[in-house]
Amino acid sequence: MQPNGYPAPSYPSATPTPPATDPYAFLNQSSKPPSRLPSLFKNTASFKLRLLMVLIIALFLILVLYIVKSVLVVSPLNLASLETVLSEQQTLSSLATTGSQSASSQSYLNFSFTALASANSDQSSLIILLAHNNIKINPAQLVVQPGPASQLTKAQQISTFDAVYGQVMSQQLQLYKTDLQSAYKLNRSLVIKKYLTADFNHVQLLETMFNSSSG
Repeated sequence: MQPNGYPAPSYPSATPTPPATDPYAFLNQSSKPPSRLPSLFKNTASFKLRLLMVLIIALFLILVLYIVKSVLVVSPLNLASLETVLSEQQTLSSLATTGSQSASSQSYLNFSFTALASANSDQSSLIILLAHNNIKINPAQLVVQPGPASQLTKAQQISTFDAVYGQVMSQQLQLYKTDLQSAYKLNRSLVIKKYLTADFNHVQLLETMFNSSSG
């Protein structure tokens, strides 16, 4: 203590006390968060668990390939049933062409043009699909039943075309629907079934239009 009674002043130590934390430590730290691999991929992961995962992935790929094959591959085909459908489309197109040229009813004329476009479009789509699978179909070689055309020719000669045309076309639409249903059952390809379903929907619309025209 000082002689005058006051305590002696204290001075800071020559060696400064280091701070509790380094303010520049963040410069040495990486900005990326530490990677957290799933336990499955760590060295400590169970071998059985990894093997199970591989098997699951393999089974999934097999399932995907099976689905793709069933959707995209059209074989095996029941070609005879499809040729029958093509022949019915050819017959419908031929009858509609005659109707568009000889029918006196405006309703029959309108129906004939619609039926002609529908039959030709559906036939072309099916022929293209078969061609993609190395099956070439020549529409000119398709078998067409001569009976309906012969009936229309006779009807033109005795001026009863519209009445006979109504009977012949009604029968043809029904026969076409039946053959589409048969081909649908005989072919397992999902692609073919899709096309046949679309054709069946088209002929149903034609049938509705025809019934309205004849009514």
